[in-house]
Amino acid sequence: MGMKNLYQIREVSTLSFNERVLQEAEDTRNPLLERLKFLGIFSSNMDEFFKVRVAIMHRMIELGKKGVADVLEVVNDKARELDERFQAAYADITDSLAAQGVKLLKEDDIISHEQDMHDWLQEFFHDRVLPSLVPIILRQDRPMPQLIDGALYFGVKMWGKTSRYAILEIPSTLPRFVELPNGNIMYIDDVIRHSLDEVFYIFHYDKIEAFEFKISRDAELDIDNDFSEGYVRKMQKVLRQRKGGRPVRLVYDTE
Repeated sequence: MGMKNLYQIREVSTLSFNERVLQEAEDTRNPLLERLKFLGIFSSNMDEFFKVRVAIMHRMIELGKKGVADVLEVVNDKARELDERFQAAYADITDSLAAQGVKLLKEDDIISHEQDMHDWLQEFFHDRVLPSLVPIILRQDRPMPQLIDGALYFGVKMWGKTSRYAILEIPSTLPRFVELPNGNIMYIDDVIRHSLDEVFYIFHYDKIEAFEFKISRDAELDIDNDFSEGYVRKMQKVLRQRKGGRPVRLVYDTE
């Protein structure tokens, strides 16, 4: 066996490690909540992988490094495969939770519930959620706002005689899950979707839709050897620049 066969491309090896984490989420022998935790770990690992390793590969391609584009294609194919398995594992876990009496409801599921549930959601939204929301209306004569790395956003479209578009950040200070009075659970995202009219009530529209998305930015640190201004200040400057790195990944709703 040649020496080349003893080694694996670093990026592919990293994805293989993340795949083993995903396998724990797929393993039906593990408790359901543990499987959910493994999905969270996998998702966090993939974000970091794209922000650092994939970002470096894009830089190398721009510098004309040979063979990197082929590796990037392999990485993207593997990442898409893992994402499909992630979605399948998530669906299996939520179905299993529902079978045990814990349902993860979406905003459409609330339509069939009694008025008391609607009233509770409206009160929760007004008291806990609405004060934290800052919608940004998109206009052609205004620059696109700077989106925060890793933050969750809604892309909002208001249909009518004049269609309007907006971006709405889902604040990280809000709880990710909301326990409903009937014991079921909703994502905070769906709580917001359920009450979008309360956010954009000043506009006239026939229909409103919101699709969730998140971007990952190039987070590789560029540190030169000039530390005349001091190490701490140098790191502060580099970390500020990191917030404005170019996007390397976009994750979004498919429906």
